[in-house]
Amino acid sequence: MSSKDVIIEPKEEEEKVEYHLLSIDETKSLLHTDVTTGLTQDEATERLQRVGANELYGSSGTSTLKVFLSNLFNSMNIVLLIALIVSCCVQDWVEAIVLAVVIVTNTGIGFFQEFKSEKTMEALKKMSSPTARVLRNHEVNVIPCREVVPGDVVYLEEGDVIPADLRLCEAVNLEIDESLLTGESVPAVKQVNKLEVKENEISVGDRTNCAFKNSLATKGRGIGIVIGTGLKTEVGKIAVMLEKSESKSQSGKTPLQKTMDRMMFLLLGIAIILAVVVFAVNKFKITSEVLLYAISLAVAILPEGLPAVVTVTMAVGVRHMAKEKAIIRRLAALEALGQVTDICSDKTGTLTQSKMVVKSCYIGEEDFEVTGVGIIPEGKLMRKAPDSKKYTEEVPLSEINQDSQRLDLASMVCALCSTSSLFYEKEENAWKSIGDPTEIALVVFAQKFGYTKEKISEKYEFIMEHPFDAVVKRMTVIYKNKETGKYLFLSKGAMESELSICNNYMTKDNQIEQIHPDVGKKSKKFMMKFASRGMRVLGLSYAFRDTYDENMTREQAESDLIYLGIIGMYDPPREESAASVRMCQEAGIIVRMATGDHPATAKAIAAEIGIISKENMNKKNVVMVASDFDNMKPEDVDAMTYLPLVIARCTPQTKVTLIEALHRRREKFVAMTGDGVNDAPAIKMADIGIAMGKGGSDVTKQASSITLTDDNFASIVHAIASGRRIFTNIGKFTLHLLSGNVSEVVLLVLGLFFKDQNVSVFPMSPAQILYLNMVTSSPIALALGVEKAAKDVMHHPPRPLSSSLFSFELMLDTVIYGLLMGVLSLVSYIITIIAKNGSDLLTNNVNCNESDGIEEEKCKIGFLARGVAFYVLSLLILVHGFNCRHNRKSGFFTKQKMNKALLFSFILGLILIVPTAYIPVINDKVFKQTYITWQWALIGFSILFFIAFSEVYKAIKRRVWGLDLALIDLEYEDEEDVEEEDLDDDDDDGEIKEIKPNHQVV
Repeated sequence: MSSKDVIIEPKEEEEKVEYHLLSIDETKSLLHTDVTTGLTQDEATERLQRVGANELYGSSGTSTLKVFLSNLFNSMNIVLLIALIVSCCVQDWVEAIVLAVVIVTNTGIGFFQEFKSEKTMEALKKMSSPTARVLRNHEVNVIPCREVVPGDVVYLEEGDVIPADLRLCEAVNLEIDESLLTGESVPAVKQVNKLEVKENEISVGDRTNCAFKNSLATKGRGIGIVIGTGLKTEVGKIAVMLEKSESKSQSGKTPLQKTMDRMMFLLLGIAIILAVVVFAVNKFKITSEVLLYAISLAVAILPEGLPAVVTVTMAVGVRHMAKEKAIIRRLAALEALGQVTDICSDKTGTLTQSKMVVKSCYIGEEDFEVTGVGIIPEGKLMRKAPDSKKYTEEVPLSEINQDSQRLDLASMVCALCSTSSLFYEKEENAWKSIGDPTEIALVVFAQKFGYTKEKISEKYEFIMEHPFDAVVKRMTVIYKNKETGKYLFLSKGAMESELSICNNYMTKDNQIEQIHPDVGKKSKKFMMKFASRGMRVLGLSYAFRDTYDENMTREQAESDLIYLGIIGMYDPPREESAASVRMCQEAGIIVRMATGDHPATAKAIAAEIGIISKENMNKKNVVMVASDFDNMKPEDVDAMTYLPLVIARCTPQTKVTLIEALHRRREKFVAMTGDGVNDAPAIKMADIGIAMGKGGSDVTKQASSITLTDDNFASIVHAIASGRRIFTNIGKFTLHLLSGNVSEVVLLVLGLFFKDQNVSVFPMSPAQILYLNMVTSSPIALALGVEKAAKDVMHHPPRPLSSSLFSFELMLDTVIYGLLMGVLSLVSYIITIIAKNGSDLLTNNVNCNESDGIEEEKCKIGFLARGVAFYVLSLLILVHGFNCRHNRKSGFFTKQKMNKALLFSFILGLILIVPTAYIPVINDKVFKQTYITWQWALIGFSILFFIAFSEVYKAIKRRVWGLDLALIDLEYEDEEDVEEEDLDDDDDDGEIKEIKPNHQVV
């Protein structure tokens, strides 16, 4: 392969060059460069022209006009726009104004909510390092990062942001924080030797001889050859995946949105049919009165208030979730949360604290446990109580703080053999740390027992430091005792490395004896034990010497030491993680971990927080390495009985592959959480993307639907519970609004047959219809939208994806309640007419549809009947609000806690209805009705009959269907417990069966 193939023409095969498997000389030859001279300026300029700038190119961004039009011309607004146009054509300005207000409200709220988010790809661009130190023409020059090209020789120092992907050719104590790509909390130690060829692809986290764009050098220095720039870097590949998935995610709609679209177009079709019926009844004599009635009937079937109520309910939910530490960036994501069946979570910073802490140690032939979390230097050292396997006996400080004793010396190694620091920030009232996370954990451990550099420095003077070396895998410092003049050598590093430089060891009795093979065996036993629990293990050793020579070599300093033991530390789970995972499992949600960490670490953390149970720890495919999972064909993945619960050594593509595999399975609605750039493509592709707000990158936040301000997995559980509540409430107010619309249609359609001289007399005026839809129904619907969540809302499985908001039960309820209210209103209308006019019904009421005055005697009966029908329907709609709080339990005779917003809306509705019949001008000029007298008895009977019928109807449903947890919202403190089947973890062949959504994970 020529240089041109690799550098000059960035073809597809360029991506296949595995530089980590090449030697330094092979890399130099392939890229035509020299680490002693660098590229010439002419070569660099030519390569820059051919391969392009070292930038991450994104899309042009979201157009303001495009966002506005997408919110204006959605299915709901299209239907309302048609009604608005027709209303304007017939000069029904009152109705037109109301419809316009609804459309503007819906469009405005949706537009401003969506346009708050910044452009995802712009966040990627801002991540680039502004400058880089590059060798060109024998000189190291500082150039803009965008001008770096393949073949450039880059110099790195501590604190530098890596400007491009590099193949390292020199690494002196070099450690790089690659958490944004790998998710690992511990900086990667770098070396320069080529890696061995493996059967499977070596993941980014294991490419120890490479450095990657946008990662951070935390220690040491190095030199690297640029092997990839721009979109050819690892972070660039993420940008490409993110841009591809972005268009897909933006075009998709949530199940509720799709259902609402179908419903609105269905109602539009029904409205057209009803208009034709109106024309047919009037023998297609389309006068202004007939056209007005057709429009009124169409408006009656359309729930104008539904879009506004849905949007306002969502907005209220957004504000509520903000208090719960979750920022909702897309309103639709809130209702979709209730359908989540799987949560794929990153480990570091999401399920864990992203802070290393010492958990266990094996010092002087005895093992201990350490309490305390985070970087707060508070905790205890615990040992096993006599005749017990539990660490319940506290080691007193007097035993730890003894000069030259095993625990004293171990604490001194942790405190002094470090370049990190721990301090208390008074202004923020919090502990702060600077340095490597592993060293910080050791410093915190020592400070728990009173050992700080400042305190020890009173007695000991710093002499010399041999920094950590990737070859020998240890660090050593030398201090001098100011009182005795003796020198103290302290060393920490890999256990095998420390054992190799020790001739003696300290026993449990603080005696020094010659080291023997059993010492290494016991240490290895505990090292494996600690590692199986997800810990990183370091060995500790020391020596007292009478003399020290400035010319002493590192090899001489690190010889003939005394072995103390090992210390184990790990990134601990958040305190809430285990409880949150358990709550998810109780809610039928499977929690999966996808992390860049080592398999043993990921497996241990997953077991500790309950993602996998102990009995299933070693079962096939419960835990998989990303390279194995990535190399499987899609059909092989689909053939798996169950997908892995833990995937370690993940790449960005691994997480995307996992989500794709879940989407191919039945009834899977996936949420993805994470904080690093490596999580962004998967977060964008998931049904619900959840980013960490505090520790997360800008890219991840912008790709997400939800951002957690406290980086706490527990907040996800609260968000899901809120999503379930909102969806349930949407069902409640949808039932209320639609049943109200059905009742109006029943009244208006049957009212067509009441004629005077072959002209239909309207049983309800257009103003009355709009009043019912907007003033009577909407406040009640809004109150139903803010119903509180049930206490056990997370104790039943998520609703299936195949289910719809408009279930059979909801549609049946809509028809039953709608027919009942419409018929009761119509019967009241008829009885009022008969009582006044006898069998003549509406004779002499011609032209009362548009009459402006009640003084006309011939319209008096029609106006009175309208008033009675209007009052019956208005009050039934108000009462029906309480009925809609529960679909199978009584809305009136229950211990259910009162919804104050619903009670307020009911009282407000009673007050506002009075002027429509009893205040002159308003009653006859606007609503075309008159005041009511004895008919109040008729209205009262209708309300009582409705309540009685509703109770009988619900009793029948309970008898036939029972109280199905999947169909009802659990609101009651006295709700019966519903037992579920227990799931056997194992089948006959020893494998885990596919996890059912309403059972705990294996």
